Amino acid sequence: QEQITAKELTARSYDEKVRSLDAQIDALNSALRVKLEQARNKILQARLKVQSDSIRVVAAETEIRVAGEQLQRGEQQFTEGLLSKVELERRQVAQQRATANVIDARNKLLDARNELLNAQLDLDGIRNDYRDKLSKAESEKFASLSQRYTTEAEVSKMQVDLANYTVRAGNYYVTAPQRGYITKAVVTGVG
Repeated sequence: QEQITAKELTARSYDEKVRSLDAQIDALNSALRVKLEQARNKILQARLKVQSDSIRVVAAETEIRVAGEQLQRGEQQFTEGLLSKVELERRQVAQQRATANVIDARNKLLDARNELLNAQLDLDGIRNDYRDKLSKAESEKFASLSQRYTTEAEVSKMQVDLANYTVRAGNYYVTAPQRGYITKAVVTGVG
């Protein structure tokens, strides 16, 4: 009987473990939703940054084109004597500054594109990480359920065995409907 009680307690502990794993799975699903939302927001921010930096590149390219045209007109005006050397040098500096701005804007655009790519990879990484965690928790849950069912089967078998032993123990005594002595038992068993 004590063994049966111990097995029943073991089955209950497996029930508790299953409930605990269910709670863990729910928590993992909630955390996954939050992490995915954060990753999607990061991707959106990265896309907007790429868009903003693309516009900055277009503006810088327009600036370099304008500075180049002004420098070209300035050189022509300088050869004709209509523009001073200082003004020509100012236009050359503006051209160099515009070139530097284009290079800087293109570098920022490349950085923004890399950030977007990394954010998309992070999203996939989060999905894979939580898929692994959820699979492990569900696997443990089903293993616990299997152990619980095995334990319940053992409890049932032990109860049947106990009932059989109880019946057999009752068969060691022969009872008669009237008082008397048994002098000889011809067949053993009930009856």
